[in-house]
Amino acid sequence: MTPRTLAAALVVSLTLNVFVVAAVGGAVVMRHHRMAEERARSPKMGNPIMRIAERLPEDVRARYMARLRQDGAAVRPRMKAARAARAEAAKALAADPYDPSAVTAALDRARSEEAATRATLENTVVDFARDLKPEERALIAQALSEPHGRRHGGREGFDRDRKPDAATPKG
Repeated sequence: MTPRTLAAALVVSLTLNVFVVAAVGGAVVMRHHRMAEERARSPKMGNPIMRIAERLPEDVRARYMARLRQDGAAVRPRMKAARAARAEAAKALAADPYDPSAVTAALDRARSEEAATRATLENTVVDFARDLKPEERALIAQALSEPHGRRHGGREGFDRDRKPDAATPKG
């Protein structure tokens, strides 16, 4: 190969590589942008108590979030206790010898702490709504009536709080 042919091949190769890198980079950026848009549009993401804020007018939203932060600080120890109880249950589940009563007791404690936390935060919402206009309370009601958020890779229709319904046909 002559130096001139080699130089031409190098220029063609570099040009092609620039286009390939630009195409891959553009695809990555577009995917990131689409995922961000989907997260912003999706009304089924996250905890209903937090989703309420998305629907409220800006001035009400700021007061709501401040109130949740204030009352949320009070329930943090309970949330921490629930996580610790779940970790204890997982450890007991994997232990040898296996003790089903230890797993059940730890899960019972976790559920109890989670229920107390949820009750406290729901009562915060009820108390906060006391001074709102009816249309603002309607926004809160709508957010609370939606299913808990999609989880586990964003599978459509997955609702971790939903219990099987005997009236729902299988399949």
